Amino acid sequence: MARGTSRIYLGAAPGVGKTHAMLSEAHRRVERGTDCVVGFVEHHERPRTEVMLRGLEQVGSGGWSTGEPRSGRRTWTRC
Repeated sequence: MARGTSRIYLGAAPGVGKTHAMLSEAHRRVERGTDCVVGFVEHHERPRTEVMLRGLEQVGSGGWSTGEPRSGRRTWTRC
């Protein structure tokens, strides 16, 4: 199995676009056939973030999900 790589999104303040950039990249990669999984995103109840989570495979405390956003927090795991 090939080794993966990680990309870290940094920002000095909330609302600077880290989560948006990360989820946009995940959707782009999924469209190109890459296996992407979301494990943790702090969405702060922002509707736009909830919408962007739709269609992405997610891991939660209860196991794998179908890609529908759930309330709470999630973290990026791999893509």
